[in-house]
Amino acid sequence: MTDNMIKWEKDADGVVILTMDDPNQGANTMNDLYTTSMAATVDRLEAEKDDITGVILTSAKKTFFAGGDLKDMTAERTESKEAIAAAITERTNGMKAVLRRLETLGKPVVVMREKTERSEGVAAGTAVLVGTDEALIIETVSRLLAEDDAYTAMARAVNPYGDGQASDRICRRLSIAGQGT
Repeated sequence: MTDNMIKWEKDADGVVILTMDDPNQGANTMNDLYTTSMAATVDRLEAEKDDITGVILTSAKKTFFAGGDLKDMTAERTESKEAIAAAITERTNGMKAVLRRLETLGKPVVVMREKTERSEGVAAGTAVLVGTDEALIIETVSRLLAEDDAYTAMARAVNPYGDGQASDRICRRLSIAGQGT
């Protein structure tokens, strides 16, 4: 098993291409390998930020990302429902915090997907979807590298997702509400 499923390539212009490819599965899913890989990758992006002009996130798999790992989600559990819910909330909040760091890196992020379930980031200008059309990818990245206004607008766009702690606050509220019954 590899330590990081995200391949890192940086070109002469300072554009980092991140390619997700879980070697243990047919699809990239939110499992332990993804979680630790993405955290390590974002740590490295932050450490090398001054030498990076932009980030392209792509997948070596046919499906960009399949979501939660069903094997993990359906594994037999011995903990209480509350403990399971708390663990899922903690894991989800941790992953969201890592992704917020990527979104607020201050560098343009180009995502090689046709569509997203989270269109707020695209609408706010923190990311752009380019699919897999080579001409569109080259055009978009070239424009961001050549046009200071386009680059700056994307690099300084405001994160529309909040602080990534909403599910934790909801669980705390539900726990408090449940104590009164």
